[in-house]
Amino acid sequence: MLFLRRAYKPHSPLFNHPLLASSCSGRPTSTHSSHKSNQHRQHRHRHYHSKMSTSTEAESLFTDEDSTRILDFWFKDVPDHPSIEMTKRWFQSDAAFDEACRTNFGPTLSKISPLSAAAVTSLATSPQKTLSLLLLLDQIPRNINRKDSSSVYTVTDPLAVAVAQHATSPALRFDLGPDGAWRGVPTRRCWFYLPLEHAEDLGAHQHAQELHEELIRDCKGGPGEELANSTEEFLKSHTEVIKRFGRYPYRNQALGRENTKEEVEWLEKEKSPWAR
Repeated sequence: MLFLRRAYKPHSPLFNHPLLASSCSGRPTSTHSSHKSNQHRQHRHRHYHSKMSTSTEAESLFTDEDSTRILDFWFKDVPDHPSIEMTKRWFQSDAAFDEACRTNFGPTLSKISPLSAAAVTSLATSPQKTLSLLLLLDQIPRNINRKDSSSVYTVTDPLAVAVAQHATSPALRFDLGPDGAWRGVPTRRCWFYLPLEHAEDLGAHQHAQELHEELIRDCKGGPGEELANSTEEFLKSHTEVIKRFGRYPYRNQALGRENTKEEVEWLEKEKSPWAR
């Protein structure tokens, strides 16, 4: 699976400057070629501003204030290194918590989810903002849509995967936090890896495995060691299902997919507690 890059990469300020394009070539410019060059520059100018406008519009839909509200809500009263028992609040069904997710962040999610993967990825501009964006796209939809998860699997999950791949690319590594502050903190890093675990793609799982192995090394002997080991076991149980079926059978009904005989047997006898 390919890593997504930033939606906009600025041109070189020197050799792509429209006033220097012809003079740098060392060749005279005819009237006809000058006209074509002007047309090309105008097209590139419109394209540039179109991309900048899209980026600006996306930024207005997910502000720094939105990001802070999500982080404050999600990590309220949770220390950096909580007990395993305390982390269950994020994964167990809780009507009050689900309703708080819906009330507080449903409107923001409805504005972000129709955007393209490139537009959403452009919002991942810092470790903190990326973390909040991943919570909004990967976790909160699961709280809001427990009764019908089809939109989770088809709309928000792909966006979360795109952001996670972007954020964990070697050039960024936002999952390590500002100045590496989250290197030994599983309660921050795990949310960057969960979208990869949720993907029905073995390549994404292999990438998540590499990231988890690094997490375990970084947490070894520290206060985050137990939780780091726990999150890796969680990943392995997911990956085993993908290796066996190539997909998550428990999603078949929501997605209108027909179960195979083997999947029916797994659903009836072997389904994991997390498969919901």
